[in-house]
Amino acid sequence: MHFLDERFWLAISFLLLIYFTYKPIKKVILSSLDKKISEIKKDLHESESLKKEAKLLLKETEAKIAMLDSLKRSMIQDATIEAEQLIKQKDEELKLFLTSKKEESFQFINHKKMTAFNKEKSEFVDLVMQLVAEYFKSSNNASMSDIEIVKMIRKK
Repeated sequence: MHFLDERFWLAISFLLLIYFTYKPIKKVILSSLDKKISEIKKDLHESESLKKEAKLLLKETEAKIAMLDSLKRSMIQDATIEAEQLIKQKDEELKLFLTSKKEESFQFINHKKMTAFNKEKSEFVDLVMQLVAEYFKSSNNASMSDIEIVKMIRKK
């Protein structure tokens, strides 16, 4: 091998180039890697804190959901009780109303019966009086006058 060979000197030059550029390139590469590592650590720390915050928010939200669920059940129960009471109250009011209307109907019917009965009685009495008066007129009863007979019948 010749010391003056181009390849030999090219290899030596390349090795010298690598030797002299290794330290500055190493510093640049290491500083950039350190920078990336610190950014990744920072992002990791932020993501962990976000994860903790998300867990806390999840617990708070679940607690609020549970509270709202119990409030919903309570409101439904209260509304059911209130509705049942209102139904009972309205049922009693309806029963009272129907009872009063029933009594009013019976009173109205009885009143109409009495009115009809009195009217029929009056018409019957008038008819009987007329028939009796006609009978006495036709029989020529001389011992009593017609007016006296009518008065006598009315007294009874």
